[in-house]
Amino acid sequence: MSNQIVKVALPVPLRQCFDYLSHGRISIGTRVKVPFGKQKKVGIVLGYGSELSADALRPVEEQLDQTPLLSPAMLALLTWCADYYQAPIGEQIFTALPKKIRTGASIQPDTEIVWEIGSNWPKDPLTQLKRAPKQAGLVEQLLAADGRLAEKEITSLSSYKGALRSLQEKKWISKTLVEAKATPLIPDTDPSPPLLLNSQQSHAYKTIKHQLDRFCCYLLNGVTGSGKTEVYLQLIQDVLNHGKSALVLVPEIGLTPQTVERFSRRFRVPIKLYHSGMSDSARFQSWMTAQQPHPAVFIGTRSAVFLPIEHLGIVIIDEEHDGSFKQQEGVRYHARDVAIKRAASEKIPIVLGSATPSIESLFNAEHGRYQLLRLTHRVTGVTPPVVELIDLRRQSTRDILSQPLLHALKETLARGEQSLLFLNRRGFSPVTMCQQCGWMAHCARCDAKLTFHAQYKQWQCHHCGAVQNALAECPACHSVALKPIGTGTEKVETILQEIFPHHPAVRIDRDSTRKRGALSDLLTQAYSGEAKLLVGTQMLAKGHHLPNLSLVGILNTDEGLFSADLRAAEHTAQLILQVAGRAGREQLKGRVLLQTYHPDHPLLLDLQQNNYDNFIQRTLEERRLAVLPPYSALCLLRAEANRLTLVKQFLQDSKNLAQRPPADIELFGP
Repeated sequence: MSNQIVKVALPVPLRQCFDYLSHGRISIGTRVKVPFGKQKKVGIVLGYGSELSADALRPVEEQLDQTPLLSPAMLALLTWCADYYQAPIGEQIFTALPKKIRTGASIQPDTEIVWEIGSNWPKDPLTQLKRAPKQAGLVEQLLAADGRLAEKEITSLSSYKGALRSLQEKKWISKTLVEAKATPLIPDTDPSPPLLLNSQQSHAYKTIKHQLDRFCCYLLNGVTGSGKTEVYLQLIQDVLNHGKSALVLVPEIGLTPQTVERFSRRFRVPIKLYHSGMSDSARFQSWMTAQQPHPAVFIGTRSAVFLPIEHLGIVIIDEEHDGSFKQQEGVRYHARDVAIKRAASEKIPIVLGSATPSIESLFNAEHGRYQLLRLTHRVTGVTPPVVELIDLRRQSTRDILSQPLLHALKETLARGEQSLLFLNRRGFSPVTMCQQCGWMAHCARCDAKLTFHAQYKQWQCHHCGAVQNALAECPACHSVALKPIGTGTEKVETILQEIFPHHPAVRIDRDSTRKRGALSDLLTQAYSGEAKLLVGTQMLAKGHHLPNLSLVGILNTDEGLFSADLRAAEHTAQLILQVAGRAGREQLKGRVLLQTYHPDHPLLLDLQQNNYDNFIQRTLEERRLAVLPPYSALCLLRAEANRLTLVKQFLQDSKNLAQRPPADIELFGP
């Protein structure tokens, strides 16, 4: 067997592959275990050859796969990501893999024990087992299963072990190992029929349906409740009918249960999930299922864009504007843009759906890069909710709740309808301050202000994730006058329980949904209408269908109006309209109350008139005049260190190196 030099990508922060000597042929896309310094690492073979002699190379210790784990198309996509996002190729590839594969686990399918009728099976076994009831019980189970029964299906296995042994010794039954079959999410009931599309839905559906065999990026801009999901479902059915699979990306884990339930009612194919809230084993199973040639629907958050789906027929990005599709830590990428690149490479259509598309997507549609399709009416015929501005300058408040909002809550409860109070700030209070000396609780790791969480009696840093027990006295003056300042969702929940003791409030945010199953339980209460008072962050703002919800109160509307962030106003507009869209989705009349100290702000006046397009056009003109994206590109150089002086020195040195940039590049900071 001849030797071969292979180039291996390793999960290390170095922008290169590493050469190793293989004693035999190894295919590109295969995992290998190699020595790296004093460690052993798992890597992916990306190529062959080296400028070094074979004598200078260390050997591959183990070939982990007999066939390539990643196809040439997936490797090409990941290589493009590493180049475009300037990431080390090894780290980029391993970001796309589930943990079991990253750590070198076998991809051979799991096995299970199956008992079958053996060579000495009698003609009338039950007659011979009148005095052996446990053996007779096993035989009855086996006969009911047509002579083949998985051991895990045997009732009261612990009681039957002796009976199994006796039947095996008589060669009545035999034991074999077979590939374990994962249970797909396929409903037992007949699939529900498609809904009748209105004229706008039908136009969008037919436009995309006639282009299923080629790449095109469609921007489906539909108001909340306009029936975008039904368009998705009918397109997916067409793709499945052609023997292909579909990939649906959603921004939040919280949307997956609702999406899976609706999709599983429609399709007689496996519905597979892929997101960070799943166990490592479940993610591995979904990843392996993606490599099978059978049609399926895959639903997941941003990391699902890297699933190695065979015969992919369409990609759908729901709520395409959402910032959750952008990976902000580790290997950075934008799942929406990666999905567009993947669809282009595989020559399939991609649909970007949103009631509030991003400025970049609308800009691309205006310039012909995307095809714009609009759904301007709610499918139920219900008018959009009425948006009212509450001028906090002229109102007294109980903590953060104004009198008009409290009055609206009481009226809504009296009608037996649901209300949602939205505040995109979890915890009890964002600041803890000493009223004696003015000391404030800051994070020791990153210097951000610590948020007080009354439920856990902790201070948590929402910037870097550090956690510490809350102090009872001020560390500066030893006073016990520490006071939580400001309001988070936890405090709003407490206030509502005090005002409406007979109507328990349900809070849905990252803190209340930490335990496995908690999110599903809380959403069930919300969907059923059992919970009349809902408090939530953006987890509850996106895509949820709450038929009994008629009132939405947005408590801190001004939060994003004056931020230095370029996209703050855009994100504020999108979030407000998405939250507002939860109200009045069926027969109930919807009402949205925005609490603000700036009722004359142009953005709020546009949103009051439900005129997102006007806001977008005004913002695009502002950015054109200021030469800001999408009319230019911005690059942020961010540094982190355990000492502020190191950060400042690095940034200043970096600026000094770029003292003479090209004429069309401007430098700002540090």
